[in-house]
Amino acid sequence: MVTAPIPRYLLPHAVTLVEALSSDPWGGKGQELRTVINFVRIEPCRSRSFSLGGDIPEIKAKLFFDAFSSVPNDVSFETGDKVIFGSEEFIVSEVQEFYGTTGDIHHLEVLLK
Repeated sequence: MVTAPIPRYLLPHAVTLVEALSSDPWGGKGQELRTVINFVRIEPCRSRSFSLGGDIPEIKAKLFFDAFSSVPNDVSFETGDKVIFGSEEFIVSEVQEFYGTTGDIHHLEVLLK
């Protein structure tokens, strides 16, 4: 039995993923790769995660990326990448992978701060 992809009507948003390709040695931005991703879902959330350093970073939103329905489907999210949604800019904090019954990735949940 194959797990069905998330239907596109549940993925109404589009975001821009900004990946840093290289950094400027003088502290500038360097080169970036911008990719528009369609058919994702952004949900605001208010959760806090405790770390050993004592700081409590707040997670502002969660991005749902389906392995089949989201376009393009060959993007990769890395910690520290930027996600632009509307006029807001988020930083990727954590990427969680969820697998289907066949062992392939079903969807990603990207925590944004």
